[in-house]
Amino acid sequence: MCRANSILGFLCRFAIVFGLLAVPWPGWPDAYAGCLRKAATAVFGSFGPKGVVRFGPIQLSGEKYDTIILVGNREKLRAPLSGVMAYSRFDSRMLAYFPTVLVVALILATGISWRRRLWALAWGLLWIHLVIALVLWLMIKWIMCVSPGLGLCEISPFWQKITLFLFGFLIHSRAWIVVVAPIWIAVTFRRSDWIEILGQEEAVAGKPAALSAG
Repeated sequence: MCRANSILGFLCRFAIVFGLLAVPWPGWPDAYAGCLRKAATAVFGSFGPKGVVRFGPIQLSGEKYDTIILVGNREKLRAPLSGVMAYSRFDSRMLAYFPTVLVVALILATGISWRRRLWALAWGLLWIHLVIALVLWLMIKWIMCVSPGLGLCEISPFWQKITLFLFGFLIHSRAWIVVVAPIWIAVTFRRSDWIEILGQEEAVAGKPAALSAG
């Protein structure tokens, strides 16, 4: 009964935190998308020796995406009348915001001390943003690989297939649980937590008594 109440409490806390953070508060989605575009351009703006990458807004009515990635070849952009660029689009909320909110909600809903929650939150945010950066990197490489006219895809056909597979896997929102759950578990739980969760605490505590009785 105690364990059932603990699980129910976790689910309630998770629903409240996730609900509050996932609601598209006025102005917040645009602000988040703008920050993501600026940070991504700062990190990936100069991509390799010849690549140029820019993240820009999409402001078309009815468009389900809010961000466009423009990729070009620096050498070709300098030549007159040959400014070849390729692009892809994505929704910043689905690609980056919701995974981040999932990590935050899972950590804050876990029944551990607030000191541990804050440390776990710091590590969790670090790891989820590294994964988001990996997804954006894969997206840029995907654009390069499917746009041979850019002259930027410099990896072998084998690694092109690996890149396209990873990109196709991580770009779908359902795949994020495969990434989010391990991050939450790794940064939040300790060995003592698993002993309590798995119900082994009494067995471990009873070992010394059994040995002394023998």
